[in-house]
Amino acid sequence: MKKLWFKNRFWSLYLVLSVCLFLLACQSDDDGSLRPDLIGIREVIAPESLMVGEKAVFILRYDRPTDCHGFLRFDTAQTDAQLRVGLVAGVFGTNCQPVDEPAREIPFELVPKQPGNFTVSFFSGQSTDGEEAFISFNFDVVME
Repeated sequence: MKKLWFKNRFWSLYLVLSVCLFLLACQSDDDGSLRPDLIGIREVIAPESLMVGEKAVFILRYDRPTDCHGFLRFDTAQTDAQLRVGLVAGVFGTNCQPVDEPAREIPFELVPKQPGNFTVSFFSGQSTDGEEAFISFNFDVVME
């Protein structure tokens, strides 16, 4: 009588162990979602001046809180004379570990559209009294 491969004890045991290992490898503490997290900017290197229609680049330095954090986007709120900028990190995973690494740098580009006084403020975290804190720069935007 010819035995089928799945009736053979060796292959049956091999199949069961393979499935168990596969299922264990796929198990994760991660819920699979990407969550936004507003994080404070540590330092800003600002341009000397702003000119209408010319791109200005600000260099932002920030600390990544955990190994699950990565840059996601900038959130901005603008009025005629002020721009507020927040750095939003994407958090992926739940088993996150603190990181001990140098501050990360990322450019933020701005093209002023009109002349006049203009304030650019970058979210730097919460103050000791729980208020939002900002690193702010005041510019007199000029025509070329």
